[in-house]
Amino acid sequence: MRKPSPTESAVEAGTGMNPRWSGPIRFLTLMAVIAGLALLSRSLPFEFGFSRDGLRELVDFLRAQSREWGVLGPVAIVVFGVAGVLLNVPTVLVLIAVSLIYGPVITIVLTVVYWTIACYGLYFIGQRLGQAFVARCFSLLPKQAAERINGNGFRTVLYLRLMMFAVPPLNWALATLDVSREGYVLASVVGGLPHIILWSVLGPRAIQRMLDAQPGWWHAPEILVLALSGMVMTALVRRLLPPA
Repeated sequence: MRKPSPTESAVEAGTGMNPRWSGPIRFLTLMAVIAGLALLSRSLPFEFGFSRDGLRELVDFLRAQSREWGVLGPVAIVVFGVAGVLLNVPTVLVLIAVSLIYGPVITIVLTVVYWTIACYGLYFIGQRLGQAFVARCFSLLPKQAAERINGNGFRTVLYLRLMMFAVPPLNWALATLDVSREGYVLASVVGGLPHIILWSVLGPRAIQRMLDAQPGWWHAPEILVLALSGMVMTALVRRLLPPA
């Protein structure tokens, strides 16, 4: 289990914070930060749902930002992408919107960049505010279960990214696990890359089938590939990755 760093210990000592309460207080602060970011996201000029109007508003917003930034339009996408992850904007929706603007190849590159940067931000906030309390909760589990979780942080992040990619609550939960910064970011990028590629290529067509709601849309090839890919990839990784 990760021990508090000298810097964290010094901060607690300097503030006179009781170590017994520092973890819960920080965790409550993390919850307040997440809630504040969620409220802030409501001020954005588009909806978050899988709707035709919401997607059109998001595409229009990103196109406007790209035009305003001129040749630095892709940089605007990266900045918004990082902010979107932290603000709990569904990453898949942003992926689809960017793909409709720039095409799949550029979208893959831009998403890998902003997803990597966002993971560093998630890890920094999650570890600073939530890791101590989560580790204390895990310590209440049976010893074998606690050791299995704490000793497999990289695999836990990797498996869940492969299965669910970037579901907003999952982003914050994984950032509080006992895993190194490099391990968290690497597992998130490796586990997220197949989803980034698939959604960049198939996402626009899949969302169009969903919005049209034509008979049999739910078993269209694009929908099936996107729905089953996470489970298939996780099964393959668990078979190929040596046990801890």
